[in-house]
Amino acid sequence: EKVIKEYENFATKHNLLLNPDREYVKKLILALLFNEKIHGFRYCPCRKIPKKLDISKICPCKWYKEEISKQGHCHCKLFFKPEVIIIEYRSDFCPLCEGVEKALEKIKKKHKNWLVKIINVDKEKIDIGIDEFPVLKFIIGDKEKFFIGEVNSKDIEKLVKKIKNGEY
Repeated sequence: EKVIKEYENFATKHNLLLNPDREYVKKLILALLFNEKIHGFRYCPCRKIPKKLDISKICPCKWYKEEISKQGHCHCKLFFKPEVIIIEYRSDFCPLCEGVEKALEKIKKKHKNWLVKIINVDKEKIDIGIDEFPVLKFIIGDKEKFFIGEVNSKDIEKLVKKIKNGEY
């Protein structure tokens, strides 16, 4: 589970999703750990193991970005491109943010192919150039849209639909 969490963190940091099939991920992780034990590195189990060090084949391999942009997933299907990315920028001092965070938790459970990130601007010490909270950033394909204010999970789904249809 520790290694799965490591790859989940990598995926989130790079706006990707880990394969939602947990059994598949566990098998893949076991193969990566086997390669690490035998060869000293977590070589991708879906590629030929090199005779000498080849960092390009260490997971995540050097081809993952290109493969995900073309196919929607990397070759071994560990990482996937999410259909929708939603980022909430929140503040510790915003009571509305708690409600939005609860709505986003519902969204995460319902839509496994959507990536939801919550960024606390107070803890991360970042300035997003907006003075109101909560702020939701939607990334759907090549579209980026912002929404400021309180929403529930149904509102979020409606916003996503409007963005996809070019109505927002």
